[in-house]
Amino acid sequence: MSSRSTLAALLLAALTSVSAQAASQIDQVALNCSDTLNIEGVSALSLRCAGNFTLSGQGTHGTISADESLSIWAAGSLVFEDVSLNAPLITLTSDTRVSIDSATLLNGGSVTIQGGGDVREIGAGIGGVGSVSLSGGGNLGIGSPSPVPEPNTALLSLAAVALFGLGRLARSRSR
Repeated sequence: MSSRSTLAALLLAALTSVSAQAASQIDQVALNCSDTLNIEGVSALSLRCAGNFTLSGQGTHGTISADESLSIWAAGSLVFEDVSLNAPLITLTSDTRVSIDSATLLNGGSVTIQGGGDVREIGAGIGGVGSVSLSGGGNLGIGSPSPVPEPNTALLSLAAVALFGLGRLARSRSR
């Protein structure tokens, strides 16, 4: 093989490998796993923790992105705090509990959230999502509507008695 064809082959191989690698990124996110943490893949990113797993934004809002899919699994609890997850397919799984705070953004074509025992505190923003699938035991909440205070029954009864008394007093004075 001539040096010219060798150079062309090397250049083609270099361009092919650069274009074949899709991007995944973990930016400004603390990954806290209580046991063994495995991170695999490039375009299909997988984070697997053999214990409790907390992903939290550091300083600014953290971001985890993948071009094809993002799969995050924990044998224990799986907690998200102030993190954006961006991928066409996002799967979040825990054998015990998935907890997502309201500052977390899930941005994907399909998002699946599964908790073996509990899926809770789902106040996360969901942007650009084609479908969301949620399953779990215990508690499941989407969004956080503002609570409407219930009037106290005793206070209402007291107000009714006071109005009744004022009415009787006004009638007795008019006589």
